Amino acid sequence: REELSDLLENTSLSSIIDTMTDIKNRLAFLNGLEQIIYDKELNKNIKERKHLHKIILKETWIFGEEYSYGADDITLKNVLKTYIKDYLGREDFEELIGAEENTEQHNLIPDVCLWQQHSMGSAGKKNLVIELKKPSLNAGIKEKNQIETYASIVANDNRFPKENTKWQFVLITKDFSNDIKPLLKQADRKKGHIVKGDNYDVYVLDWGEIISEAKIRHEFLKEKLNINLKDNEEGINYLRSRYKEYLPDNF
Repeated sequence: REELSDLLENTSLSSIIDTMTDIKNRLAFLNGLEQIIYDKELNKNIKERKHLHKIILKETWIFGEEYSYGADDITLKNVLKTYIKDYLGREDFEELIGAEENTEQHNLIPDVCLWQQHSMGSAGKKNLVIELKKPSLNAGIKEKNQIETYASIVANDNRFPKENTKWQFVLITKDFSNDIKPLLKQADRKKGHIVKGDNYDVYVLDWGEIISEAKIRHEFLKEKLNINLKDNEEGINYLRSRYKEYLPDNF
């Protein structure tokens, strides 16, 4: 009682309850996400943009608390436009880009773009560009080349000040085809780190790694609050109750 009384001097009971609810919901989400990625019966009708993309946009914390929502489902040209306007304070994008840069490459569409919420001081900001693949697809050379193309277009664009703009491009898939598996392990880097540039990095990761890292970040609170899911239905029911409009019919 004394500990609770001391705690309530610095925060409210409703805030404590909200925090516990958020943690429980996050754990339920991770459980549900894991199932729709890896359960063949559940994932057979899950699409990239129509389903998975929409859900992930509401749960971007899974990639790290340091990021905030930037842009989604827009062309790379508009990613550049959003960045220049919001972070460089410039409005003259159309004059800057010029007609000659309306190339097919600039119309490639990344799934999700997240900006780092807080500046890294003199190091600037780090931005995360994510390409999601539907659970039924194993990523191969074509998908690897796609994320590398995103990286090349953005990171080599002279409008971005390279000295204080860092980029991380991540392809996320359920599994990999054999043609790229040897490329995912390089001696001097973490698994999946396939390209290291001056101001950008490219990763190819599987959902298992993303989900596992998110679980680890919440493990301490899970144990302290003694939060446990009773069964897999809690995770699926959470997705059904919160994201019914983003799930296939009869899910």
